[in-house]
Amino acid sequence: MITILVVEDTASEMQLIKSYLVAGGYNVITANTGKEGLRKT
Repeated sequence: MITILVVEDTASEMQLIKSYLVAGGYNVITANTGKEGLRKT
């Protein structure tokens, strides 16, 4: 399964993006900042 990292500081937009990606069959990791995203990779 492909994993995608989504970095977005607006919770509602992050949830929307994550919902679309999960529905498309992707595993999604989320982060609120670029720094947090780098820690999760």
